[in-house]
Amino acid sequence: MPPSTSSSSTRTSSQRHSSPSPPSPLYTAVMTPINFVAFLFSLLFVDIRNRLARSHIRSEGPSRLPPWLHKFVYCPLTNGGTGVDGQPYYHTMQRKLLKMEASEAFRLRNTVLALFAIGGIGVVVGSWYLVSEVFRHWIRPV
Repeated sequence: MPPSTSSSSTRTSSQRHSSPSPPSPLYTAVMTPINFVAFLFSLLFVDIRNRLARSHIRSEGPSRLPPWLHKFVYCPLTNGGTGVDGQPYYHTMQRKLLKMEASEAFRLRNTVLALFAIGGIGVVVGSWYLVSEVFRHWIRPV
């Protein structure tokens, strides 16, 4: 007696939905370096922000930055990374700080990818405009 087709098709469709298909090699070849560079830029941003915050806590003088920019650059550190007296310390908590900075970088990665996309669109539009102006003025003068 042959197996029923409805149960085998149900099993096949449930298997298809349970395991997503791997991305195409073209997508992997293009997006992997872009995601890696976006992560590195977000990690750089997080590291610079945390370094400025640590140096700001140690400094006692008033800031030369405008108040709106000062609040953005010197935002408080997120969970972890504080010592007994509440001041952040680096040399004894390097692993915890690395995990914290990496998780913040992963959260910022999508924003950096969006900025890359906007920048790429701006470069394409600017290049198109420049080439069209060169063509209009030098190659085909009016």
